Order: sequence, then C-alpha cells, then structure tokens
Amino acid sequence: MSLIDSILDREGGYVNNPADRGGPTNYGITQATLSAWRGWPASISDVQNLKRQEAVEIYEAKYVAPFERFAGAQKLLDLIVDSAVQHGTKRVQGWIDAIQSSDPDVVYKRLLRRRIEFYGEIITNNPSQATFAKGWMRRIAEFVR
Repeated sequence: MSLIDSILDREGGYVNNPADRGGPTNYGITQATLSAWRGWPASISDVQNLKRQEAVEIYEAKYVAPFERFAGAQKLLDLIVDSAVQHGTKRVQGWIDAIQSSDPDVVYKRLLRRRIEFYGEIITNNPSQATFAKGWMRRIAEFVR
C-alpha cells in the first residue's frame, strides 16, 4: 500500500465534527486546505464532493513533495508525511530542523516522540480536544516500532 493510500485509509471520508478545529474534512483534506489548493473559497459542498484523485494530488504536492529528500528512508517519510497531514508542514519541518541529525533512525525516534508530546500539548491547551485522543493514539501506534 502506498504512503498516500495509507493516509487516505486513516483519514476516511467526509466528516464535519463540531469539536474538530479543522472543520469540514474529506479524505483528511480540510476546507481551508482545499480552498488554498483551488485558489478560491471552497464550500462545504466542495469538501463533501472532493474526489479521491484530487485528494491524492493535494497530498503529493503539499505533504510529500516538501519532504522528498527523505524518500530513501520510507518509514521515516511515512511518519513525516502523516505528521504533516495532522500538524502542518511548517510545524513538522521545524521539528525536523530542531532534531539536528541526518541519521534516519534518530530523526524517526525523535520525531515520533515530539509528535506524541504535541498531542499532549493540544489536549492540555484545549481539553475539549481530548475527545480525539483515542484516535490519535491508535494512529500514532502504527508508527511505534
């Protein structure tokens, strides 16, 4: 299964949970991300009708391409891209920069740790987000090795 197929499986289809700060989402693509991608404000209907192929194109351009330099370390790339999908490309790039290592195993372990810590920060800063903790832990468990 490809990296993007795995993310699409994790993200699932259309959801609009009022507690989710991302708002309406389909295939893990938020309304804001779809709007930026298309260059105009996407409606909720646009999010609902998002085609899988367009979601794949968004993932390739916005979440995989910025981290292509890690393509030789597939497991690390999988973790990086999944982290960027949930937490933002800029934030994840900052985490990688702070790690200051070129060893893929070191980067993997430290990035995984930082991501787990960040989930805790999210819940500490906004306890209403604890409703998502079980799903987040299930998701991060896929990367524990």
